[in-house]
Amino acid sequence: MKPSETAMEALKNTPVVRTRADATGVLANVLTALLRKEISATDATAAVAITDGMARLVDVEIKAMRLHFEMEKAAGKTIKSLELGQMVISGDAR
Repeated sequence: MKPSETAMEALKNTPVVRTRADATGVLANVLTALLRKEISATDATAAVAITDGMARLVDVEIKAMRLHFEMEKAAGKTIKSLELGQMVISGDAR
């Protein structure tokens, strides 16, 4: 990220948020913009809520992958990722 005069310019210079580090950088710029009174507290709260939602999605993906690996270990075979989303969850043993 190149240096900018305002936090809002820094946010505009962030093309895509792909990692937690990117999200942390965006939050840092949002907080800086709030301190500089470049954005309102309402805008900052919305940005924090969006980032929180993104973090929750990442956590869900991690839990799904852990479950996937546990299922592979229990089944004694490799389970294709495609199968994971198509499995029927029921009380019936098939």
